[in-house]
Amino acid sequence: MMESRIPTFGRPNKKIRLSGGEMLRDVTNTPVISGRSATVDGGKLAYGDDKLMEEIKRRERKVLQDINRLKSAVEEIDKETEKIRSRLPELAGSYRQLLDNIDNEDKQILCLEEQLESLESQCNTERENQRRMVENLELQHSIDVTNHNTSLDQKNSESRHSWEVQLIELQNEPETKDNVDIIKAIKTELAELQVEWYAIEKENDKKCSEYKQELREQFETFKREKKLNLQETENTANSSLKDENEHRSKLESHKATICANDSEIANLRDTIADRTSTISQIDKSMLPLEQELREASLQFREIENDCNHVNRVCEHLKSTNSLVFERYLQEKRAKKKLQYAIEEIRGKIRNFAILNSDRVKNIFDVDITKATIRNINNRRVYQFNRLIERESIQEQRKLWEEFETYIEIQLRKQCDFSIFICNPAATEFPFVDKLDTCISESTITDAYTYTRTKDGSTNVFNFKSKIDGSEVIGYFIELREDIRDKLENKYSQTLSSTIPCIMHLLDISTISISLQIFQTFKEINNPKPSALRKK
Repeated sequence: MMESRIPTFGRPNKKIRLSGGEMLRDVTNTPVISGRSATVDGGKLAYGDDKLMEEIKRRERKVLQDINRLKSAVEEIDKETEKIRSRLPELAGSYRQLLDNIDNEDKQILCLEEQLESLESQCNTERENQRRMVENLELQHSIDVTNHNTSLDQKNSESRHSWEVQLIELQNEPETKDNVDIIKAIKTELAELQVEWYAIEKENDKKCSEYKQELREQFETFKREKKLNLQETENTANSSLKDENEHRSKLESHKATICANDSEIANLRDTIADRTSTISQIDKSMLPLEQELREASLQFREIENDCNHVNRVCEHLKSTNSLVFERYLQEKRAKKKLQYAIEEIRGKIRNFAILNSDRVKNIFDVDITKATIRNINNRRVYQFNRLIERESIQEQRKLWEEFETYIEIQLRKQCDFSIFICNPAATEFPFVDKLDTCISESTITDAYTYTRTKDGSTNVFNFKSKIDGSEVIGYFIELREDIRDKLENKYSQTLSSTIPCIMHLLDISTISISLQIFQTFKEINNPKPSALRKK
């Protein structure tokens, strides 16, 4: 059985208690730090954890995903099983069709084999008949020639014998005039007969040659006819043999297909058995999962009811919380203004340093918590109100809030003030743009004019009052080697006489020159409280 991966929430039917954490007791002064979850001992979820509903929904989604995954797997198995079952009749029909085709092919092969055997026997019989016919014709021709020659020889011998007998008789008879005449007549007749014989023999030879030629032509014609018949018979036999080979190859391929289909059917049966067993196992494993789902659903409904109750309580407390939080912000702003007023009475300069830790770590020892920078070489320590890392956007935002509060106080008081920024590339700070926005959107901007100029070494911000005619000058100073001389010679009298309070923003990107400027500011612009009271 498959192990359940559905998460549980401790013991079943256990309700989650509301926590008495700090978030409920104090919503103004001690907020929960971001990144920390409000939990109780044991790591269980409790009231005050903003991730409670998210965690519950995540677990529910995980359970539903597991169930849906199992259902989809079962559906896929059912679909595949149905597909295999739907293919079984088709495979059985094709299997039977292949068997029928194989039987038909076997019958055709047997018929063709019988036809081939009959054709081969006919060819052999025809060859034997033709051979015997040729032998008979040759034998008959030789017999006819022999008989003709024998008859001619016999006639010749008989004629020769008769003539020899007559010759002997004539020789035995006494020679008379009549005999001489008869001999002469016989010789003449013999000569004529010899001439006739030669003519007959010549004619006979001619007729024999013509007859031989005729017989030869007839024999060649007969041979051609029989050869054509034999070629046709051989072609028929070859085509039958070719058909037989094709049918044999088809038979082998059909046998191989039958074997493959048998193995496929066996595999499909095994697959069906495996899928059936898998489905039965899944059905068995679904029972505890369904039970766990029902239990989780009950727990989820209980937790959802608790969360709805908590949400109703939170909605009821929102109005009170907003009023308390607004009062907290007002107190915070009032506290900040009082701090500025106290520091202005004391004549202190608020100094802030924005630094890049990677640049200064080899030369200076920076302590963020104590807001100090110590030179490693000469052991000199520089104290600031706050050290801000360049990468910390949140700290820069808090710094701007302090600047904004200070500017608002000074503008409402309609008094002179200056803000110094020591930085070789001040345009990288959002402070300059925000300073422009603050001055332009202020409700007292009608009492001031604002200009910005550049002369190469010093960028100047001019604020001229329209009320009393006093001039308030803010200097933006680039970090060059001659900056200390400019501060001491050109601006020392103006700074000491017209500026009652200075906020100083120091960038530690070129820290050696910046710290010299910082020390110069402290020497020039830190008047004693007695001097301020006299003034």
